[in-house]
Amino acid sequence: MIFVDGMTHRLTIWGDGVSAHLVSDTSVAELKEFAGYIRMPLYWFQPLPVPHFELSPMWRRRAIKVGAVDCAGEDRRERYLEALRRFLELHPGLVNEPVAHLLVARARRTARARG
Repeated sequence: MIFVDGMTHRLTIWGDGVSAHLVSDTSVAELKEFAGYIRMPLYWFQPLPVPHFELSPMWRRRAIKVGAVDCAGEDRRERYLEALRRFLELHPGLVNEPVAHLLVARARRTARARG
């Protein structure tokens, strides 16, 4: 399954701005196939810390329109984190595990702190 997190301000591959992440909970092949299906530039693929694509607001809307699970908002954030955990379990050698686990832990702490 393909998931998209919410838009946040960060340094992106197209400069400083807002972006989201497109991830798969099962495989890099599924992720790249989905990106190809929506005609996303494949050079936007980033293998670390967890394989993902950076998304501009337009690409995020397009991904959701064709079936990516929208995980924006606190109530849906846990679904996104669960997808990352599943990917980590399936492909332990494919990711920068210390960084990926740190990102998941940080996101969970932030969600708990917000209530």
